[in-house]
Order: sequence, then C-alpha cells, then structure tokens
Amino acid sequence: MKTLLKVILPPLVAFAVFLVVVKFNMATHTLELGTISDGNIYSLMAYFKLFAALPLVVALLTQYLIIVPLWNKLLQKSVGAFLIAFFAIVLICIIFATGVSYIIWDQSQGIKPFTRFIFYFTVIQINYWAIIFFILYLLDLKVIYKSKKTELPE
Repeated sequence: MKTLLKVILPPLVAFAVFLVVVKFNMATHTLELGTISDGNIYSLMAYFKLFAALPLVVALLTQYLIIVPLWNKLLQKSVGAFLIAFFAIVLICIIFATGVSYIIWDQSQGIKPFTRFIFYFTVIQINYWAIIFFILYLLDLKVIYKSKKTELPE
C-alpha cells in the first residue's frame, strides 16, 4: 500500500501545483490549442492544460519504474548519496531543458528566447522533482528517523 502511495501521490501533488499555476495564469493569458506553437512559456502551459493526461501517465510510469526504486535505495545510503542524486537530477533537467528549448526555439529571434526557455524549463523541472522528493520524504519520515536513531551511539 505504501509503494502505491509513493507512486501515485507525489506526481498528483506536483501536477496539482502546476495546475494551480496554469489556472492562475489563465486570467491573464488565454490557453488555447492555437497557442501551442507560439514557442513561449504559455504554449507549454497550453500543452499541459489540453493534454494533461498523457504527461501524468508518463509521470506515474516514471515514478513507478525509476523514482521509487531509486528512492528506496537512497534511503539505505548516506547523505552524500542524496547530494549526488540531487546534482545528477539537476544536470538531467538542464540537459532536457536545453534539448526541448532548442527544438522549439525560433533562431530568427536571437539567443535571448533560447536562454529564457532553458531557464524556464529547468526551473519547472527542478520544482517538479523538489515536490516529488519532498512528498517521498514526508511519506518515509518514520523510516528516515528510525534509521538515524539506530546509527547514533547510546
């Protein structure tokens, strides 16, 4: 049951946070199918508004196949392992943000939009993973503190 909770709850919370951001911005920007090809942050928001089910399924599969097993292994390791995993995730976020930014970048607009896309996408991904790992941390709080108590000399 706890594994199922670890798989479902973190992505749902992360997507709920993103949904709130999208809904909040809908008051100032229309998010329609035609805006997806505009190549800006609002086109990404329109994509997630219109096709939220597909990224959610991908997030749940990623959580089940990669993140939960990785998290369970990290629980048995030291704080250094968490730091290495954190920096690896940041690096992966930057690489994917750069790739997606390059794909949607209109080169005739110059380098500034490209660097803004990289920044926005990296921040979005890092926030997503921060929410994911924070929820996992809360779910395993007892396990973490129990392991710290057994390591301390009495």
